[in-house]
Amino acid sequence: SMQTPWGHGVCRPQGPGSGLAPFHYQHDARKQISNSELEVSAKPHTRRVVMESNSIPPGGYESSNRGRGKGRGKGRGRQQEDRVVPHIRHSLRKTEGVSVCVIGGGPAGLACCRKLCDLGGFKVTLVQESRGLGGKMCTKFPNGHDDTSLSFDMGVQFLDLRPPLLNHLQEFETPIVAPWPKPGNFKRIVCDNKTSQRGNQQLNVDVYTMEGHQMMVGVPSMSAIGRALASKCKGLEVHVDRTAKVVGRSRRTGAWAVEWGRASPTAGQAHSRPELEDVVEEVEEREFDVVVLAFEANKILRGCGSGYKMTSPSATPYLANVASKVKTSQQWNLMVAFQRPTGATLHAAYVEGHPSITWIANNSSKPGRESSAVECWMVLSTEAWAKSQFWKKSAVEKALLPDFVKLLEALGGRPGDIAFLMAGRWGNNTAVLSSGVQGCGDFPERAFQAPTGGPRFAEGAYWDKGQMGACGDWATGFSVCDAYESGLRMAEMVAGNTSP
Repeated sequence: SMQTPWGHGVCRPQGPGSGLAPFHYQHDARKQISNSELEVSAKPHTRRVVMESNSIPPGGYESSNRGRGKGRGKGRGRQQEDRVVPHIRHSLRKTEGVSVCVIGGGPAGLACCRKLCDLGGFKVTLVQESRGLGGKMCTKFPNGHDDTSLSFDMGVQFLDLRPPLLNHLQEFETPIVAPWPKPGNFKRIVCDNKTSQRGNQQLNVDVYTMEGHQMMVGVPSMSAIGRALASKCKGLEVHVDRTAKVVGRSRRTGAWAVEWGRASPTAGQAHSRPELEDVVEEVEEREFDVVVLAFEANKILRGCGSGYKMTSPSATPYLANVASKVKTSQQWNLMVAFQRPTGATLHAAYVEGHPSITWIANNSSKPGRESSAVECWMVLSTEAWAKSQFWKKSAVEKALLPDFVKLLEALGGRPGDIAFLMAGRWGNNTAVLSSGVQGCGDFPERAFQAPTGGPRFAEGAYWDKGQMGACGDWATGFSVCDAYESGLRMAEMVAGNTSP
């Protein structure tokens, strides 16, 4: 039996004769990853039940996550004790070996999974809130993944690789990464805004070539990297497009109860992903010996209140305190596609001195994207511009597009008609590490500049003796490689504190 903050009840199914309405389930694509191949199988049928539970919340405290962020289902008429669990004899089932739930499928989470799967003796389950793996190594296909003519690497723009991630990406027969930009096409643009005698604003630019900067990108997209890394994790079980949280800990076994599912979308989410409106709310719950939180520190501390990704925080008090020391920033990105080539010769550029733009990149110039029928560009705003006011997406598009077009014209380009336009927001860019180290500049340049304020955190990840850990770039640095190494360190901590 278990005890939860929501009270006691008798476990009983819903349906005829139960006094409760039947619950309609939807399958989650559970991906069993083994021997570098993805095998998809449906999850067990789910049904809504009232659980009797003897678990205590993270950290063993009687006060749970109530009052700390928004919980799933809030405002939709659902009672907290009304839960959805797998249709099995005992919903909180155990597996052979040490069971580990890694929440977060970015570089840190994937590295942790890889290390634990290589060590053996661990049954690893990965839950990722977005549709794909890789975290901010993501690519947006507005017309669907089958239409690659319109694509944007909307998160990480390129990689400055080093071992061990470099070594792991070289294990594939088909290349997963390729060099970019081409030599001579990586620039630094210094802007000078002047007012003419007639009172008109003039944008003057000086362009410098960035020498010795040969970076890498994923092929045929950045999101391909996450899928490739996961395929090397033997026996890994993956759940994508599901938000997870820790709901309690068993007093009897010490294991963590983790649930994952999907709540209702906001109006904006439903607009960009219409299929979400047809998905019923569902939750699956299991029991794990160890939980690893491998995602943004801001969400570790506060959870997420965004529609179908809504969840309350899961961290123990110790890990929550660590996460509270991390500072984040936000930026807006603009995805723009022109119907014909702009004539701009550069592939990517840092932008200095511009009031709203810090980065531009011709996504169509990246390897594997050359067949694009249109010319796709990624534009990133400065952090100062992003926080200058509360922006709506439509306002961002209206403000950033003219600024970008004017910049291209100053560079000698001739942008034509717009084929596609969409704004997006990155709200959890790591700005200050848990150790107090502060980054230099805006993203993405911050990932390739030496941090200020002291040495990086030596451990690279955090472990709570209550069998919960946390990792991510925020624990050790600002780049993808930093996040990956944090995940490897996290796996070492798990292995050193458990007995397979």
